[in-house]
Amino acid sequence: MFALISCEEVIDVELDNADPQIVAEGSIANGEFAEVLLSYSSAYFTNESSATIDGAQISLFDLESGTQEVLASRGDGLYQGEVILGQENHQYRLEIEFENQVYVATATMYPAVQIEKVELNEFAGGGPFGGSGESGFVAITDFVSAGDDVYYQFEYEISDATIPAGYFLSLAADSGSTIRYANPQIVVPKGDTLQLSIKSIDEGTFNYLTGLNDLIGTGFGGGGGASSAPSNPPSNFEANILGYFGAFSISQLDTIAPN
Repeated sequence: MFALISCEEVIDVELDNADPQIVAEGSIANGEFAEVLLSYSSAYFTNESSATIDGAQISLFDLESGTQEVLASRGDGLYQGEVILGQENHQYRLEIEFENQVYVATATMYPAVQIEKVELNEFAGGGPFGGSGESGFVAITDFVSAGDDVYYQFEYEISDATIPAGYFLSLAADSGSTIRYANPQIVVPKGDTLQLSIKSIDEGTFNYLTGLNDLIGTGFGGGGGASSAPSNPPSNFEANILGYFGAFSISQLDTIAPN
């Protein structure tokens, strides 16, 4: 199973030159409260930061339990839940009401994967995918698919911070099957600790993140250039709004590279 593409997980890229649109970056994780950041888009070819949006009413619904809440506004476009904790196998609906418009998205929280093992294979550096070109170890991960409709987002953190936090995406596979995943872009130096996180995500989140990668223009191996006519990533909101609302569970495993 191969990664599709990778990028920094910062959603401040935006988009073809056009009038500003509302951007919602929302998520709920297993055992955590929901969080939404609301802002306006900025043009693709400008360095201006996005303006945040306060004064919206954002409601979260747990469609399994029937529980609902209005997220608290914290200022600077940040809204946080205080009642509903994320649970696996639950579906959530997020409703954003702003300036007499309502924007709706749904997301499903699939179970966390079972990580069977992480092998560290020594890597001499160089080659077509060689990350930083330095020697070290490449992680090969075996994990069990959490379901036929589940997609995966990989995040890597290395103890000496030689790589930025980013994400990599993997397609769904048959439920219960073992997936072997290797990412030659991530090279762990000798003696360093690797923290691997695997998020189980739904198709809507997967499509959004894939579209975001296409917009930024990074490809497998770190190459690629930005599109000459960038288009907006596909949102899972029903109305004319950018961004996404995602629900996810996380599995983590730490391993130390040999000296």
